[in-house]
Amino acid sequence: LMLNWMCGRRKAGLGSALEDAVLVAQDARSYAYLTRLGFNAVIDPEVHFGPIAHKADGHITTQSMLFCVLHQLSEMGYDVILHDVDLVWKREPRDALLYDPHWSKVDIIGAHAPRWDAHGPMNSGFVFFRSNRKIRSYLRTMVGLTPIMYWLGTDQVIYNSLIRHWRFRQLHMHVLPRNAFVDLHTKDGKDGTIRMITNDTYVYHAVSWDGGNDKVGHKINRLHIVKEWYVQERCHQGKDVHTDQCTTVSDVCVTV
Repeated sequence: LMLNWMCGRRKAGLGSALEDAVLVAQDARSYAYLTRLGFNAVIDPEVHFGPIAHKADGHITTQSMLFCVLHQLSEMGYDVILHDVDLVWKREPRDALLYDPHWSKVDIIGAHAPRWDAHGPMNSGFVFFRSNRKIRSYLRTMVGLTPIMYWLGTDQVIYNSLIRHWRFRQLHMHVLPRNAFVDLHTKDGKDGTIRMITNDTYVYHAVSWDGGNDKVGHKINRLHIVKEWYVQERCHQGKDVHTDQCTTVSDVCVTV
């Protein structure tokens, strides 16, 4: 999925992400492959020493590391987009997030999570954080709360709950319009949120899945349906990447 995001950016003329992205690897094999491709990649140092008993959930370990990296980048003065890898960029989102007059003064801008529970109102799979004193305080608090992610099994509940906390009432937040940042749900390319896609759409996000054990395969199939899969078939079998056959960015991406 990460490779498809990279290849989708190349197709849209938005670069390969080698210069402007920091990728958090979930395991040592992924880290080695990403660095070989030329990405700026980081990894939780403890992952190198095999399974850690108190870090049984690899996804939550990765999410915790993401917020640590995000906090450090914000402290360095960078405005940062934090997002999952099951995305396709159709248009450049950064110019709008940085300079659109409706959003230029907003501290946190996130994709819509259409739910009534504590997982809403924003999906932590695509969030823009503007570096300022309020955001740096928020992110320092998030890093301190990362152990709770292991108890709850989610980062999104903590992320949204903290935004709603009275101590962060001065944070200016905005939920992105769904037709611009589409949470992609479809079974045949005609149903679900597919009808929200327009020429003004910036990002497709293959959120969640319809149950079953093959979460990654389900997302890949959805991206195939909307003709947004750009990874050479020889480079992967389901979620398994053939790292020995696809050693450069040019090897990985379908020629378009």
